[in-house]
Order: sequence, then C-alpha cells, then structure tokens
Amino acid sequence: MKPSTERELKLFVDARQVEPLIAHAAASLDPVTRPRTARVRTTYFDTPSCALKAAGVSLRVRKSRGALVQSLKSFRRGNAPAMQRLEREWPLRREGVDFEKLRASLPSGLLRRLETATLNPVFETRVRRTTFAVQRDDALIELAFDRGLVAANGRRRTICEVEAELKQGGRLESLYAIALELQRRADVRVGSPSKAELGYQLLNGEEDDIVKSPPIALPKDVTVAEGFRQAVRTCVAHLLANQAAAVAGAPEGVHQVRVAVRRIRAALRLFRRYLERTAREDLERELRWLGREVGTARDWDAFVDNLFTLYIRDDMAVDTVSQVTGLAHRRAAEAIQSPRYTRLLLRLQRWIEGSGWYADLDAKRRGRLDGPLARAAPRMLARMADAVDKRAKHMQRLSGVERHSLRKQAKKLRYSVEFLAAFHAGRAGEYHKRLKKLLRTLGRINDLSAARNLLDSAGAEHWAVKALASDYADSLSALSKSWKRFAGVPRFWENA
Repeated sequence: MKPSTERELKLFVDARQVEPLIAHAAASLDPVTRPRTARVRTTYFDTPSCALKAAGVSLRVRKSRGALVQSLKSFRRGNAPAMQRLEREWPLRREGVDFEKLRASLPSGLLRRLETATLNPVFETRVRRTTFAVQRDDALIELAFDRGLVAANGRRRTICEVEAELKQGGRLESLYAIALELQRRADVRVGSPSKAELGYQLLNGEEDDIVKSPPIALPKDVTVAEGFRQAVRTCVAHLLANQAAAVAGAPEGVHQVRVAVRRIRAALRLFRRYLERTAREDLERELRWLGREVGTARDWDAFVDNLFTLYIRDDMAVDTVSQVTGLAHRRAAEAIQSPRYTRLLLRLQRWIEGSGWYADLDAKRRGRLDGPLARAAPRMLARMADAVDKRAKHMQRLSGVERHSLRKQAKKLRYSVEFLAAFHAGRAGEYHKRLKKLLRTLGRINDLSAARNLLDSAGAEHWAVKALASDYADSLSALSKSWKRFAGVPRFWENA
C-alpha cells in the first residue's frame, strides 16, 4: 500500500467541556456526515530496545467496530501545530502484527534488526471517539473527538483531545480556521505530542522533552513565500515542543520558549517588506506580550544560575528569591495555558498558511514572492545588519535602553543569518561566530542590569550592590572589544 501524508491539527480540551463542544460543533459547523461514536482500542508494538521509536516510526494495530487495521506512522516532521506525517495502513484478519506487510515499508537495516528481535505490545490507548466531516470551501476536514486514556508500564494518562485532519483538498489554513471556531467555544489548547509520543513517555518514565532550536533547512531553490512559511513553521514547532516543559517549571523549557518567540519575531522582521502591515503589527504585539510573560521567569532563572551565589548570602534573601522565581514561573505557565496564547498560535499559523499576509502587496512585490529566496537573501541580510550598525554608533555613549535595543537587533540579525546562511555555501561561519560572541557580552550586561533590579527586590546588602556595579563596569569595557572584533568581519553575503 502506498504511503499517504497525514495533515492534522491536534487540540487538547478540558474534560468538562468536551461533550458540550461536540454538541456545539455538530450543530454549528454544518457537518456533511453524521456524527458517529465508537470505542477504539489501539495497541502499539516495539522491540525491547524500542528500535521503532529510535527510527522515528510507530507501529500499531487499531480495533474499532470489529475491524482491525495495522498502521505504520512517522512521528511529527516539524510542521507544527499542524503535523504532516507519512502513514501506511493495512487491513488485518486477526489481531497481532503482520510482519510481511512491513517488508516494503521499512529500511533494510531496521528490518534486519526486527527479524532478530521480538515485537511486543508496549502500550495501548482506549478511547471513545466521535467523528464527523465538515466542508470549508474546497477542504474536506474530519473532526475526531477522543476521550479516554493511554496506558503503559502500569502508568496511565487521560486523553481528551480533538484531531482535525485535512482529508481532501484545501490548505492547512482551513484547519486553523476550524480550530479558531472551536477555540471560541471551549478551552482548547494547541498540542503537538501524538498518542504514540505520550505512550512512550509513560513507558520509559520520561519527563517532558527539552528541544533546542533546530536549523532552518531551506532548499536552495525555495521561493521567498515558501521560505517564509517554512521558517515560521519551524519556529512554532520549536515553541510547541517546549511548552509542556515550560508549564512544568523547567528553566530550560522556559528559555527555549522565549528563544522560539524571538525567532518568530525575527522572521517577521526579516520578511516584513512582504507582509501585510496591520496583521503583522498585531501579531508582533501579541508575541511581545508572550515574550514578557515568559521573560520574567527567564530573567530570574538566569540570575539564580549565573549570579545568585555571587551576590546573595542572606538566608532571608534566598527565601525571597525562591518565592519570586516560583511566582514568575507560575505566571509564565498561566500565559502558556491561556486562551490568548492559543489564539495567538492559531491566528499566526492561519495567517502564514493563507494568502492574507501578502494580499495588499503591489504587483511588483507580489511577483517577487515567487522568486528565489537565495536572490533576495543578500538584500534582506544587509537591512538587518545596517540596523545593528545604526544602533551601535557612539558605542561608548549608549544608554542602557539603547544597549538593550542594540542587543535585540543583534539577536534578530543572528537568527536571520541562521535562517539564510544555507544560501551562502558555508561562508557565514566567522561572521556568525563573532556575532554570537558579541551577543554573549551584551547578554552579560543585560543580566547584570536586570540583576540590579532583582537585587533590590531580594533585599541585597550594600556590598552586593557595589560588587555588581564593578562587574557591570568591566562588562561595558569588554563590549567595545567585542564590537570591534565583530565589525571587522566582512559581510559574507557581499560579493558572493
């Protein structure tokens, strides 16, 4: 059986709201099929060493209404919140895995490993599923409401979610439009973990993953329009991959969410000449809000990790820092779990997957969207670098606010270089290296500046304030050297 590409969006729903949401959706979304409810039991198989998981695929046998279906499915491929995954399915006559059906679908090396190992049930899901289809323009979308559980290794986790799958025609924009309609009615949250990923977490007793920002792997011949879409998709996938860890209070999870937000903002800035202004500015405002909500927690984490032991010795101050840091993390978690956050992600993804972001462009600029991004990249990078140079003038006389502005612009330049460096045949290395060193110096200054306010909040002693002031002066001195080293590196995109 030939593989198909599954395009779906997953939403988590509050358990108390799922039944009213089903009733509302069935009444108001004009379904083209009647709602059907069935009990579904799905068993996942793997080797004792989880060879299939390591290969990035899940193997399952699903039983529903007496029918058995064996499926081989890849894990998410980075296009989140809407996941695109390869899937193969085969009807079965009896329970268990039909190994022969896998032979044409798995790499030879993995097949050899499976032939010498034992495929065993490793976990299962049991859900009550209600499904029906809706039509949006030329898109046929199946909605599946699941409520039940995943069980593995004596552990259980409740499942309460909606999957919206694009079955025929249309674009991913249609999935986000439907999701926004559901979000207006109930407390739904965008999610990326599949049932297989949740099952493996339970099986192995794993914590929520921390995922660092992946490279933006743009093809050499990608157009400007598709390059923008792929860049933002990858950044949103990075954000979603870390949101559970951030909600759980993991400092690195909070940090990665903040990085993801900044990378999205950098992409909007880099491509701003191609973007409809009103919607872009509205999304930027919402992203700034999210950045502030998680940023306070990150500032306290950075203070505790890097500066706390240098400036705090009083037990009462230690307790104060602990309490304030915990409060900042709770505020970040509340933001990520809020309807405002969900609306932001859904609106952003609907916008980039549709045509609204370039609808008001003149004919000349709209024509450039279909041109190669590789040709536009040097001009785009030059604009970002010029903005850094402008803010760095009179370096010795910059105020704290001006240095902070320089740091933010330099971060946007760094992310822009990372988005577009693939078009310049490895010539970005030294430029990128010096830029990162400049940002480390600016980051140290920013941390020390933030620490002055944090020390006041923690009731620091006079000696601590004096010590911090001395370190701050040393860092300012180092900034000039870092800037000169960076400014002396040729722009790699010129004369390429």
